[in-house]
Amino acid sequence: MTIVVGVAPNQRGHAALNLAAVLARSSGEPLVVCAVIPTGWGPQWLRASGPDLHYLDEAAEDALEQARAHLPADITVQVAAQRARSVASGLAEIAERHRATALVLGSARTGMIGHIALSSVADRLLHSSTVPVALAPRGFRAGTGTPRIVRVTVAYDGSEQAEHFVRAADAIAAAMQAKLRLASFAVQLPPPATARMNRADEGVMDEWTGRIRASVESLYPPGPAGSSTAPEFVVGYSHDWAGAIENIDWEPTGELLVLGSSHAEPLERVFLGTHASKIIRQSPVPVLALPGPALTS
Repeated sequence: MTIVVGVAPNQRGHAALNLAAVLARSSGEPLVVCAVIPTGWGPQWLRASGPDLHYLDEAAEDALEQARAHLPADITVQVAAQRARSVASGLAEIAERHRATALVLGSARTGMIGHIALSSVADRLLHSSTVPVALAPRGFRAGTGTPRIVRVTVAYDGSEQAEHFVRAADAIAAAMQAKLRLASFAVQLPPPATARMNRADEGVMDEWTGRIRASVESLYPPGPAGSSTAPEFVVGYSHDWAGAIENIDWEPTGELLVLGSSHAEPLERVFLGTHASKIIRQSPVPVLALPGPALTS
């Protein structure tokens, strides 16, 4: 098992490399740094060949050398160059070949510092990857010393499928010797929509929170002599997703947010539903998107 991270020629930031190093150190797994050389597809005149391929090969080798020089000495690193029709397909191929536990990507250059902005490559892999996809906020820095993941927070909505992702996040936290936390996000419609609701609806949020909390407790029944085995559980409340996510505390360094795939999509893919996509874009910490139960069970 490995952590795989993609790099590109003339890559300005090191957010993806920084996150990959933290994940590799935390899990004890080796790191594979890969550069994909896109050969193109379609008509012959659209495909790279001859001098163009030679230039792309050299650019990929330069990117790999710079990545290796940036990574800390305590991480076991292997580099790999891969020719493929597209960057996304090449990264997916390398990740599957190395049986990766995570494929690490950075954010688009147009994104806000400290948040995740999906590039075209990341967006495609979130719709097609058969291995977990880790996303680094733009400008992500690992911190001082020898930083590790210290807490894994898993987004939980109380559904049957969500139980699978909680178990997966529990295993990830155990492997990294990190704490586990469950988090739910409650977003209420702002006025005037709520102004039209009956006053009886004012208790809906409390009722929902109670059901979610009871669902969490059912996942972790009491231990010997009634001792609790449940991890910390928090709920973020707001009128929008940004506020709900800001409503709970986050570790300034060493936090990993785990999300599961959409219920409506094929279970062998990572594909995220609209709520998960909103959480990703508002997350102040790195995100790990997991494939569905059909792949990871």
